[in-house]
Amino acid sequence: MQPSRQDFNKLQIMARFTKLVADVLGCDSLVLTTCMIAAEVPGWDSLTHIEIIVAVEEHFKLRLLASELVALSRVEDWVSLLTRRTSGPISVASAQMTHTPHDESGVTLQFEPQVSLKSVLETG
Repeated sequence: MQPSRQDFNKLQIMARFTKLVADVLGCDSLVLTTCMIAAEVPGWDSLTHIEIIVAVEEHFKLRLLASELVALSRVEDWVSLLTRRTSGPISVASAQMTHTPHDESGVTLQFEPQVSLKSVLETG
Protein backbone atom coordinates (compact mmCIF):
# COMPACT_ATOMS: atom_id res chain seq x y z
CA MET A 1 0.00 0.00 0.00
CA GLN A 2 1.39 3.39 -1.00
CA PRO A 3 1.42 6.23 1.52
CA SER A 4 -1.29 8.84 1.04
CA ARG A 5 -0.52 12.46 0.24
CA GLN A 6 -1.28 13.36 3.87
CA ASP A 7 1.08 10.61 5.11
CA PHE A 8 3.81 11.99 2.88
CA ASN A 9 3.07 15.47 4.15
CA LYS A 10 3.25 14.19 7.74
CA LEU A 11 6.65 12.64 7.04
CA GLN A 12 7.91 15.93 5.63
CA ILE A 13 6.50 17.88 8.59
CA MET A 14 8.01 15.39 11.06
CA ALA A 15 11.42 15.83 9.41
CA ARG A 16 11.14 19.63 9.44
CA PHE A 17 9.86 19.70 13.03
CA THR A 18 12.69 17.42 14.17
CA LYS A 19 15.23 19.71 12.47
CA LEU A 20 13.71 22.80 14.11
CA VAL A 21 13.75 21.21 17.57
CA ALA A 22 17.32 19.97 17.01
CA ASP A 23 18.40 23.49 16.02
CA VAL A 24 16.77 25.04 19.11
CA LEU A 25 18.28 22.41 21.41
CA GLY A 26 21.66 22.49 19.66
CA CYS A 27 21.58 18.72 19.13
CA ASP A 28 22.28 17.67 15.53
CA SER A 29 21.78 13.98 16.35
CA LEU A 30 18.28 14.43 17.80
CA VAL A 31 15.81 11.68 16.99
CA LEU A 32 12.13 12.30 17.74
CA THR A 33 9.33 9.77 17.58
CA THR A 34 5.66 10.64 17.34
CA CYS A 35 4.84 9.19 20.78
CA MET A 36 7.48 11.29 22.60
CA ILE A 37 6.60 14.10 24.98
CA ALA A 38 8.80 17.12 25.70
CA ALA A 39 9.94 15.73 29.08
CA GLU A 40 11.52 12.78 27.26
CA VAL A 41 13.70 15.02 25.09
CA PRO A 42 16.92 16.15 26.81
CA GLY A 43 17.02 19.95 27.00
CA TRP A 44 13.35 20.53 26.12
CA ASP A 45 12.19 22.63 29.06
CA SER A 46 9.73 25.51 29.42
CA LEU A 47 12.12 28.08 27.94
CA THR A 48 13.09 25.97 24.94
CA HIS A 49 9.40 25.14 24.49
CA ILE A 50 8.77 28.84 23.81
CA GLU A 51 11.78 28.96 21.50
CA ILE A 52 10.39 25.94 19.61
CA ILE A 53 7.01 27.65 19.25
CA VAL A 54 8.68 30.76 17.81
CA ALA A 55 10.86 28.67 15.47
CA VAL A 56 7.81 26.73 14.24
CA GLU A 57 5.79 29.92 13.66
CA GLU A 58 8.64 31.51 11.71
CA HIS A 59 9.51 28.42 9.67
CA PHE A 60 5.94 27.52 8.71
CA LYS A 61 4.88 31.19 8.45
CA LEU A 62 1.85 30.81 10.70
CA ARG A 63 0.59 31.94 14.07
CA LEU A 64 -0.41 29.27 16.54
CA LEU A 65 -3.49 29.91 18.64
CA ALA A 66 -3.41 29.62 22.42
CA SER A 67 -6.06 26.89 22.21
CA GLU A 68 -3.79 24.95 19.84
CA LEU A 69 -0.72 25.39 22.01
CA VAL A 70 -2.31 23.92 25.13
CA ALA A 71 -3.17 20.77 23.18
CA LEU A 72 0.45 20.06 22.19
CA SER A 73 1.67 17.35 24.53
CA ARG A 74 3.19 14.77 22.16
CA VAL A 75 5.32 15.17 19.05
CA GLU A 76 2.40 13.62 17.12
CA ASP A 77 0.20 16.51 18.29
CA TRP A 78 2.69 18.99 16.77
CA VAL A 79 2.88 17.03 13.51
CA SER A 80 -0.90 16.67 13.22
CA LEU A 81 -1.47 20.36 13.93
CA LEU A 82 1.18 21.47 11.44
CA THR A 83 -0.17 19.06 8.83
CA ARG A 84 -3.67 20.52 9.23
CA ARG A 85 -2.46 24.12 9.25
CA THR A 86 -0.14 23.79 6.25
CA SER A 87 -2.23 21.67 3.89
CA GLY A 88 -5.05 23.23 1.95
CA PRO A 89 -6.96 26.47 2.35
CA ILE A 90 -7.53 28.13 5.70
CA SER A 91 -10.92 27.24 7.11
CA VAL A 92 -13.04 28.40 10.00
CA ALA A 93 -11.49 25.58 12.02
CA SER A 94 -9.81 28.09 14.31
CA ALA A 95 -13.22 29.47 15.27
CA GLN A 96 -14.88 27.94 18.29
CA MET A 97 -18.63 27.31 18.36
CA THR A 98 -19.99 28.11 21.80
CA HIS A 99 -23.44 28.31 23.29
CA THR A 100 -24.21 31.66 24.90
CA PRO A 101 -27.43 31.97 26.96
CA HIS A 102 -27.67 35.69 26.09
CA ASP A 103 -27.55 35.02 22.35
CA GLU A 104 -30.97 34.52 20.73
CA SER A 105 -29.65 32.00 18.21
CA GLY A 106 -27.72 30.16 20.92
CA VAL A 107 -24.56 30.00 18.81
CA THR A 108 -21.71 32.48 18.67
CA LEU A 109 -18.49 32.34 16.72
CA GLN A 110 -15.54 33.39 18.83
CA PHE A 111 -12.29 34.00 17.01
CA GLU A 112 -9.04 33.90 18.91
CA PRO A 113 -6.64 36.62 17.84
CA GLN A 114 -3.69 35.22 15.95
CA VAL A 115 -0.88 36.95 17.76
CA SER A 116 2.71 35.94 17.26
CA LEU A 117 4.37 34.72 20.42
CA LYS A 118 7.57 36.35 19.18
CA SER A 119 5.87 39.75 18.91
CA VAL A 120 4.48 39.39 22.45
CA LEU A 121 7.92 38.56 23.81
CA GLU A 122 9.54 41.45 21.93
CA THR A 123 7.00 44.02 23.14
CA GLY A 124 6.48 42.68 26.63
